[in-house]
Amino acid sequence: MKAMEFDERLRKVVDDYNSRDKLVFTNEVVSDFVNDLSDQLLQILRDLQEDQSSFQKMGISFEEKAFYDILVKVRDDHGFPYADEKCVVLAKKIKELVDDKAQFADWSTRDDIKNQLNMELTVLLYQNGYPPEWDEEVFEKVMEQAENFKKYAD
Repeated sequence: MKAMEFDERLRKVVDDYNSRDKLVFTNEVVSDFVNDLSDQLLQILRDLQEDQSSFQKMGISFEEKAFYDILVKVRDDHGFPYADEKCVVLAKKIKELVDDKAQFADWSTRDDIKNQLNMELTVLLYQNGYPPEWDEEVFEKVMEQAENFKKYAD
């Protein structure tokens, strides 16, 4: 989720740069434009650095933070109450579940393992009251992150 957010921000800066020909250029406009793009790029780098270390401040692993980010984003997008602390606990449980199921090298291509993970993840989310009303998007995003986590971790 965070990678997509940073990618979107960076694309906007690049798009702004690429559309600069539409501006009527004077020295002042060029200077302001370049300074603004530079400031945006520097802020993206600062935010990336802050996000990179934020998991340590939260007392969770980098991988758990990825699940936490998904839980928080879906919660915020759908506007349902679920405390940040509960998201941290649930993220840890999700990572533990994914680690257990993904111990087999071919887990992502084996339907039996993926189906078992799907079922156990559904139960885990339900038992933890997340989301308060079932939403397929939550499940899909968490599964997508689980697959990405293991694919890129190897």
